[in-house]
This record gives sequence, C-alpha cells and structure tokens, in this order.
Amino acid sequence: MRTRMDDLQDRLSALAEKQNRYLQDLAVEELGRQKERIETYQVQARFELAAIYDKAANEKPAKDKPETKP
Repeated sequence: MRTRMDDLQDRLSALAEKQNRYLQDLAVEELGRQKERIETYQVQARFELAAIYDKAANEKPAKDKPETKP
C-alpha cells in the first residue's frame, strides 16, 4: 500500500509540474498578444498625435480669418 501511495504521489507531482508549464506557456502567449496590441495602439496614437499637430499648424488664427456677417 505504501509503495502505491508513493507512486501516486510521484505521478501527481509530475502532472502538477506539467500543468504548471502549460499554464506558464499559456500566460506567456497571452502576454505576447497583449504586447502586440499595445504596440499597435502606440503606433495609432502617434499617427493621431501627428495629425493633431498638422491640423493645428495648418489652421490660421481666428483674427486672420475674415468675418462674415449674415
């Protein structure tokens, strides 16, 4: 009986290690996907910021625009 218990304990330890490696791999993959999404968002934010700067640089001040009266 003791031998069987020891064998089962060893098997349980091996399966626990295998499960831990699987979960670790799963977490690493998900973190990689999140990193890619964040990098995409950063690129989009840079382009939007550049567009805002371009728009601000190309707008004429309000006092230079002729006023139109109805």
